[in-house]
Amino acid sequence: MYKFLFLALFISLVSCKNRNTPNLPEKQFQGLLSEVSEATTFVFPDSSYVPPAGARYTEIRAVDPANPPAIIDIVGNMNNKKKFKLSDFASSVRYVFLQPSPGMEKMTHVFNIVSDDERIFVNADEGLLCYSTEGHYLYTVVTNQREGNSLISGILFLSNIDLHNGKLIFRTAERSSGVKLNVCEVEELDAQMRFNAQRGELHHLNPQPTYQRRIKPKGESYVLMDDNSLFISNMFGNALTGVAIYGDTLCKFNVHNHLPAPRTPAGVGAFTPSFTYRIDGKIMLRNVLSDTVFRVIPPNRIVPAYVLQRGEFRLRNWIETPRFIFIHCTDSEDNPNRRRAGEVKDHWATYDKTAKTLTHHITGKSVLVENTTIHPMFENDIDPVGMPFYPEGINHRNEMYMIFNKEQIKRHIDSKLFKNDKLQTIYDNMSDDGFCLMIVK
Repeated sequence: MYKFLFLALFISLVSCKNRNTPNLPEKQFQGLLSEVSEATTFVFPDSSYVPPAGARYTEIRAVDPANPPAIIDIVGNMNNKKKFKLSDFASSVRYVFLQPSPGMEKMTHVFNIVSDDERIFVNADEGLLCYSTEGHYLYTVVTNQREGNSLISGILFLSNIDLHNGKLIFRTAERSSGVKLNVCEVEELDAQMRFNAQRGELHHLNPQPTYQRRIKPKGESYVLMDDNSLFISNMFGNALTGVAIYGDTLCKFNVHNHLPAPRTPAGVGAFTPSFTYRIDGKIMLRNVLSDTVFRVIPPNRIVPAYVLQRGEFRLRNWIETPRFIFIHCTDSEDNPNRRRAGEVKDHWATYDKTAKTLTHHITGKSVLVENTTIHPMFENDIDPVGMPFYPEGINHRNEMYMIFNKEQIKRHIDSKLFKNDKLQTIYDNMSDDGFCLMIVK
């Protein structure tokens, strides 16, 4: 029966294409209309709405005189080194243990999380799962379906989830309908999942998002700017756009501060990653081949926030917190073959935003595990468990977090580098099929 209901929903979504009225329950439709009642030129999009190519505003890009960009001199501070411990960055640690959902044998990999004060959304290889803040499984938003290594449907582009002011955004991919960006009201999503549970369904029917947009198959990342608009960043550096969720394109931004090519000696790749993230309510972005990290001021301003003096180093990772920025660079192209051959040299550094100083880490060598570089960890001298730490991101409270499983704990125990008796305790009490979210502040 539920298959037929889902088929009917899909047909109704397709049939509303090119209309100006939504396929939504009347109460939900009227509620959405009331939210935008002041927009006199408003036309409600259908479920696959694509904003027009034009833009309402023209880009403004200039230095903010009151907040000039900070200069982060990576090359000029190579001799400023220190062996850091976790207490240099934080004062407390807590752990949230995440168990697989009913019917899931094991979560194989967790990529990242987004959270609010009531729930944690976990972006795992198996799909997008919702947990309570205590780590109890609540429901599955999207289940990834695969044939071998090929994704048939589910979450695509692993870093592309965001949660802000009660709205959740995520990508889905279907062979029949392509890739879409979805925006859901979290309270409505919670209510729908509770309703499904009352009917005895352990897993979800795909939630009907408040908004869907067809997107390119790869290369874009998204952050919610405010209650009614998205910031879209092309990973390859040539399309930055602000889009109103229920309206037009706000602004198309130009490519920013690309370096001349070729930028590096022969044989050394010039590609470095782009990223988009939120810190203290501000949206930040860096484009490929750029030495500048910008701050976005909706709807049409981009302001230089950080300028990197990195010479020939390649930027590999960048994690910003309210006080620090954690930076990973290499002095050559980083790939598994070059790393196995010992041809890649890593440089880890921390920029103190208050003191405006950059300090390189005195660390051991990075480890290559299943073609993934494992960075050196900070010794945990804060809590009685002693799990070593390196930030993978920040949550909605700007607290640093790291995600690990039981196998990763065992790797640290075997390394003999940390307080193994304390690590053994958490290893013995952790299930074989779960993950742990370590939150540091």
